[in-house]
Amino acid sequence: MIVAGTLIEGLYRVDRLVGQGGFGSVYAGVQLAVDLPVAIKFLRIDPQLPADKRAEMLSHFVEEARILGRLRHDCVVRTIDQGILYDAALGATPYLVMEWGGDDTLRDLLESTRGRQLPLALAWPLFHGMVAGLAHAHSRAIARRGLKPSNVRLTRTSDGRVTPRIIDFGI
Repeated sequence: MIVAGTLIEGLYRVDRLVGQGGFGSVYAGVQLAVDLPVAIKFLRIDPQLPADKRAEMLSHFVEEARILGRLRHDCVVRTIDQGILYDAALGATPYLVMEWGGDDTLRDLLESTRGRQLPLALAWPLFHGMVAGLAHAHSRAIARRGLKPSNVRLTRTSDGRVTPRIIDFGI
């Protein structure tokens, strides 16, 4: 497990764990040079896996970075950087640095309504933004399968509007 405060190549600082999945963990962090909030995704590769399976996982992870790097839309989180963190205890851990998509998810918002419908004034811009982000990806021959509320982060704009940010086009 990555420890809060870990520095990556002197460029990024890991601050806190925000999510874990079957293939890795995502942390909130900071791009130090410009004090920019970022998300840092670390790939977890089981060392017991055969070498060909480990190589395949790494290939998919690198491809995710390339895919996100090709997308330029306000409703899709972009790749900033990728690399490998070398740590004596953990060994070589591939990472992906992305724009910070916001603290909350669409899932959080839906759970907070306790079964009530979202007001149309809030629901429509979220729906429209997600469709626009997906249309942008599709126009570049990139499919996002299985979009779910936990993979849509929510960001507040300076004028108070909530904008959806699609994350995890992943493995």
